[in-house]
Amino acid sequence: MDFEASDKLKFLCEKSKPDNVPFTPSLSRISSFATCNCKHDAPVKLRDTTTIMPVKRVFDNNNSLDISVKKSKVALAPDDDISLSPGELAKSYKKCERKRRFEEKRLKSINREIEECLKELANKKTQISCVRRIREIAERKEEELKALSQKIAECTMELETTKKELQSERKKLLQVISTRQKRNDCAQMKNFESMEKKFEGQVKELESKLKQCEGQVEELEQNEKHFKEWVKALESRDKQLEGRMMEFELMEE
Repeated sequence: MDFEASDKLKFLCEKSKPDNVPFTPSLSRISSFATCNCKHDAPVKLRDTTTIMPVKRVFDNNNSLDISVKKSKVALAPDDDISLSPGELAKSYKKCERKRRFEEKRLKSINREIEECLKELANKKTQISCVRRIREIAERKEEELKALSQKIAECTMELETTKKELQSERKKLLQVISTRQKRNDCAQMKNFESMEKKFEGQVKELESKLKQCEGQVEELEQNEKHFKEWVKALESRDKQLEGRMMEFELMEE
C-alpha cells in the first residue's frame, strides 16, 4: 500500500467527529505511520503488541517525500484503544515536513561536497598528467645529454690523437732542421722555420679548440647535474601526488 502524507491528513480530517469518537484500527495504523517517519524511520511498535511496521521513504525527481509502506501487518488486541486527534496528526505531519526539508538540505550539501571532491580529483589527475609529461621530457633530455657527452668524449680522443701526431711531426721536423743546420743551408732553414711556425699555429689552434671542448664538457656536466636534480625533484613530487591520489580514491570509496 502506497500513500502520501497529505492524503493521510485529508482522510483523517474527513473522518474526525465532534463527539470525540475513537479512531478505528485502520485510522490508528495510519497515525502510527505518520509518527514513524518523524523518528528517523525507526520500527514502530504498538502498545500491547509485538508487530513491527517497516516504513520506507522514496524521493522522486521533484525532491518530494513519498512514504511507502510494504507488507505492514498490525495485530491489535481486542482491548486496544488508540486514538489520535487531527491536531496531533497535523503536528506529526509538520514534524515530518521539517525532517524532510532537513534531509533534503543535507543531501544537497553532500552532493556539493561530492562535486567539489570530483573537481579536485580531476585537477589532481591533470597535475599528474603534466608531471608525467615533464618526466618524459626530462628523460628525453637526459638521453640527448648522454649522447652529447659520448660525442664530446669521442672528439676529445680524436684531438688527443691529432695532438700526438703533430708532436711526432714536430720532432721529425726538428730533427730535419738540426740536420739542415749542420749543412748550413739557409734557404731550407727558412723553409723549415716557416713549416714549424705553421705547425705551431696549428697546434695553438688545436689547443684552443681543446680548451673550448673542455669548457663545453664542464658546461654539459653542470647541465647534467641540473637535470639530475630536476628529475629527483619531479620524482619526489610525483610520489606526493600519487599519495594524494590514493587518498582521494580512498575517500571516493
